[in-house]
Amino acid sequence: MDYFSKYENHKKIIFHELPNQHAKLLVQLFYDGLKQGEFFRAIMEGYIGGDENIFAFVQNYKLQQGKSKTSVRKIKKEKINSSNIEQHFGLAKEEIEDIFDILEQELFKS
Repeated sequence: MDYFSKYENHKKIIFHELPNQHAKLLVQLFYDGLKQGEFFRAIMEGYIGGDENIFAFVQNYKLQQGKSKTSVRKIKKEKINSSNIEQHFGLAKEEIEDIFDILEQELFKS
């Protein structure tokens, strides 16, 4: 079954890269046993989902590219504060999602 067959509407993400870089990517993906789509979906999922390793990579990339150090520090501080709040209340992301699932079920029970 095709990955998108379960979705009625989907978007295509395209960008251009030099042939040499593309070849290097294909070799590394082959070495890791991944397909291009699988790799990019995993990276997107981690980025959107707040994976700490990807967050750190993006922050380092922004600094290397000359992005605002103040902005990078502010985002990092907000991320730390968010983690502290989660720990303070003892709720993991999965538990918060479970709470919203229960609320949704109760709302639409009628």
